[in-house]
Amino acid sequence: MITTPACIPMTGLLAANSLRRLLDLLAQDGDTAYIVGGAVRNALVGRPVHEIDIATSATPSLVMARAESAGFKTIPTGIDHGTVTVMVDHTPYEVTTFRSDIATDGRRATVLFGRDILPDAERRDFTINSLYADQDGVIIDLVGGLADIAARRVRFIGDPIARIREDYLRILRFFRFQSDYAEGAPDAAALAASKSEKNGLDTLSRERIRAEFLKILCSRRAVETVALMAETGILPHVIDQSPDINTLRHLVAFHPASDAILRLASLAVRSVHECESLRDKLRLSNHEFATLKAIATALPALPDTPESTPPQQLRALSYRHGHSHALDALRIKLAMHGTTVPDSVHTLIESAPDSCPFTGAMLLATGLAPGQHIGKIITAAETEWIAQDFPSEPPTRDTILANAVKQHA
Repeated sequence: MITTPACIPMTGLLAANSLRRLLDLLAQDGDTAYIVGGAVRNALVGRPVHEIDIATSATPSLVMARAESAGFKTIPTGIDHGTVTVMVDHTPYEVTTFRSDIATDGRRATVLFGRDILPDAERRDFTINSLYADQDGVIIDLVGGLADIAARRVRFIGDPIARIREDYLRILRFFRFQSDYAEGAPDAAALAASKSEKNGLDTLSRERIRAEFLKILCSRRAVETVALMAETGILPHVIDQSPDINTLRHLVAFHPASDAILRLASLAVRSVHECESLRDKLRLSNHEFATLKAIATALPALPDTPESTPPQQLRALSYRHGHSHALDALRIKLAMHGTTVPDSVHTLIESAPDSCPFTGAMLLATGLAPGQHIGKIITAAETEWIAQDFPSEPPTRDTILANAVKQHA
């Protein structure tokens, strides 16, 4: 078993003078203030700390008053839930008053501020996310988080069903944290509760579902996690499509740096209709939908054996669909067969030009009058240019354009 220290190393962002100044400022007149959550968890497991949250017994109004008296900018980012962002030396810190939930509906909570750290610890989701540290890095563990860090285990605090019913998004968060921080089989009670409460996911906004699922797709053990979500019947509450786990597995193996949208495409996109379904189900952004649609459009046009396809044909496909979309679609198509894109094919795909060399301005400069024929000439010239494998030298391109003019002017 991995042993866990009773304090965290105060290095990097944790060593910042701005953090110590803020903690000292908040811990006045009998108040307390601690680093909490992800910063403590990541410091314990040796992962980078990118942001620091603070929990304090000081009320939000007192946090703002103290911060502003010290010349720090404050932003009431979640004031109803006790959260104030304090800017110190251009560094943002989220400061939240100790609180307990007095009412929840599975999506949001009504909170009560308090001075006791225990209710604040017990209202959080997982034990590994409910660790506190003082300004010297000494840890306060009220829920068994240190033991779970040492065991690389993700557990809900207290009754898993109760925690999930406070916010059904915690089901997806469980799978994400299991993927990123745990080793071995998931906690049985947590998995059983997630499975039994999965219908609660349907009450959440699709935007929250989307954000969490895209994180899962990029998590450390994404493939086995998505497979487990499918096996437990949770994935259908996220996407409508039947998942292609094997293609996702091959894509991740061959392209470990692939982003969430490409992984989503490998898992669930084979047609434009499926892209539209995902857009609606996950409230995808316009850019995300456009990317999926471009990949889906390119998929049927690409060969199953690109290494035996004439280079001219590959370059033409790349030009028609765009380098990145053609390459992504080819990665998915080959992942379906458990293979990857050969380097030679990758080079060919990227060797195609980005844009058509013929423009309306070029034609108008020759004395042609504006009109619909301009577009027809450009289309004819572009078609011949592609057929001749994108000649770049001016004489040949000029001849192609001249021939198109003769045919359509």
